[in-house]
Amino acid sequence: MKPTVQSVAVVALTLSGLVLLYQLLPLLVTCLVALALASTAETLVRGWTRRGLKRGVAVFVTYIAGVGVVALLAVAIVPTLSAELSQLARNAVPLYDMFLRDWRERGGLLALIASALPGKAVVAQALAFHWQDVFKSLLLFGESTASAVIVLVLAIYWSIHRAHLTAAVHGLWPARYRALVRRTLGQIEVALGFHVVVETVASLITLTMTFSVASAQGLPYPVLASVAVALLRLVPFLGAPLCILCGVVAGHGASATAAVVSPLAILAIERLSNALANNMLGHRKHNAFLVMILCVAAVRLGGWVGLLMAPALASVVEVLAALWRTPKHQLIEGETLAQRLEALESAVATEGGARARKLAPLLARLSGLINLQKD
Repeated sequence: MKPTVQSVAVVALTLSGLVLLYQLLPLLVTCLVALALASTAETLVRGWTRRGLKRGVAVFVTYIAGVGVVALLAVAIVPTLSAELSQLARNAVPLYDMFLRDWRERGGLLALIASALPGKAVVAQALAFHWQDVFKSLLLFGESTASAVIVLVLAIYWSIHRAHLTAAVHGLWPARYRALVRRTLGQIEVALGFHVVVETVASLITLTMTFSVASAQGLPYPVLASVAVALLRLVPFLGAPLCILCGVVAGHGASATAAVVSPLAILAIERLSNALANNMLGHRKHNAFLVMILCVAAVRLGGWVGLLMAPALASVVEVLAALWRTPKHQLIEGETLAQRLEALESAVATEGGARARKLAPLLARLSGLINLQKD
């Protein structure tokens, strides 16, 4: 009787916990995004500390530089992008009608797609001006801004108090598992942060190259097309087709030559940026089925932000999968001298500055002991 009661209690508590997590879903998504941002910043912070900066200074420089880059991009892009969106809203219905007529005249698959799309009157009614939409847009902008500020504050707090917070997390586990937890969390942090950094750099390169090509070809909305391609390349599985579609739509409003060249040029840019990202990531290929499952779950939990983060989450899941495949006796065995040296080197890299110089002789002596032990 007792095992049955205990099993029922475990199931009831598990279901209650899942219901509670579902109710706290927005808060959990915010915390996960903040942790992803903090992991990304940690990748840069460690680079600064290796060059002799103290950790506090490195955190300050990293976040100030990040906010500065975002501010510069906003100043450079947002005014032009806003003007292009306003112009596109005024010309959306005529452009849509032009596309439909052109596709019907060409026949084949394009005519079939045009026949399935709604007519001009339906689109005009959908795009009609409503004050309620303005208020909803302002409310959404306010919520997005507040969420971004909260995420930034949480990420900064994690970066500043990282040593204390990680020590608290390690303290929740039994002593024999702490080395495993520390090693696993470190691998997850490195994998997640490095992936986000690489994809961000690749998207910025895509943005710059697409804007150059669009301006050279005289496309009507170069900034809007560049931002769209830089974001669409991040969509798993559908990135290349969506970029080609964006090139077709952008080039159709210009000359006949641009209608052919734009999709090909944008596809080449997308392929080049992906090749660069894969090269920087060490050609790490994620399991396609795993990424697909994560896409569905991430869209359900975090919307379009979750969809863009699915490949990064795949890196985390693969770290956990590798941990799962490792034999148990290799995971929970006590820390070796090499593992302690690795932890100490990580702590020194985190602190940086004068403390790193003081501990350098100790690290050298420990490395000598490890080499002697191997011999």
